[in-house]
Amino acid sequence: MAALRRGNKIEAATGPSLVRGPRLDPIAEAIKRLREAWAIGLKEAKDHVDGHIAADPLLRQKLSAASVSGARGCLFWLILLLFIGFGVYQLLTGR
Repeated sequence: MAALRRGNKIEAATGPSLVRGPRLDPIAEAIKRLREAWAIGLKEAKDHVDGHIAADPLLRQKLSAASVSGARGCLFWLILLLFIGFGVYQLLTGR
């Protein structure tokens, strides 16, 4: 396995922006970048990324916080759209 000879240097392939920035799925982005940089298969790249996350508690914590933050953002927009939809419904029905 060529990736194992290179060591567990996922940061070099994914860059330091794995957690930073408004990305929808930082793990998928890391897997994509790793596959492009090392020319490896999907399963092997996923195993490397999962292993790196499991070995780094700080990164695991950041990813967990990012997913919670993303879920809160989605919930906010969902509630906002429901209120807007209800207002439009009330306006069109004349109630």
